[in-house]
Amino acid sequence: MEGIIKGIIKLNPLTEIILLISVSIIGFTNESIKMDILILVMIAMISSCTGLTRTSIKALSIFAILQGIKYFIFPILPDRISAHFGLLVVHVPKLIPIFLVGQIIIKTNSIRSIMYALRRIHLPESLIIPLAISIRYFPSLREERTLISDAIKIRGVTGLKKIKLGLIPLIVTASNTADELAQAITVRGIENPARKTFVDNTSFNIWDGIMIVLCLLMFFNARFKLFL
Repeated sequence: MEGIIKGIIKLNPLTEIILLISVSIIGFTNESIKMDILILVMIAMISSCTGLTRTSIKALSIFAILQGIKYFIFPILPDRISAHFGLLVVHVPKLIPIFLVGQIIIKTNSIRSIMYALRRIHLPESLIIPLAISIRYFPSLREERTLISDAIKIRGVTGLKKIKLGLIPLIVTASNTADELAQAITVRGIENPARKTFVDNTSFNIWDGIMIVLCLLMFFNARFKLFL
């Protein structure tokens, strides 16, 4: 699994979860393109400051491309094509800030920190445990897929045979990886009902206060239309 990314600021996992909830709610209740752009730029700046500059640039580029398609290409396309792809172009841009905040949570925190934050907001263990396994599962599966792909390339296999030789090992690996992660997390005592201890520093800092104020401003603006 990839290491934890560090940037010039570090947010508390609880703050990042609050930011994720805020962006999700406001993103889908807001109908202003100006507000969508403001939220995305704000989240991209936060993402860059936490060390995810490349991810932020990709997100901004995808948003710009989709908006260009929406406002400059769709108007000249036949109605049949616009109807098929209209929902995609309208809703995907609203998911981009949510994706960015999700990347901040996953890539700048350890799984222990995320689980601790989720316990602080009293989510049930039946939800926390599968989520923790999922966070570890997909990066591990991606690494295994890369290894399988490299092995096939070395053999010089192409065409449909390449898909066949890659798909079967990937399915087996996916099953084995899920079992191994479930066993590993169980051995560490995740199912123990006793109160869990946590030694990492999870105190709030000035950046957490700024983020919470920004979330409140976004909610007030969505409700009372203060500036957009």
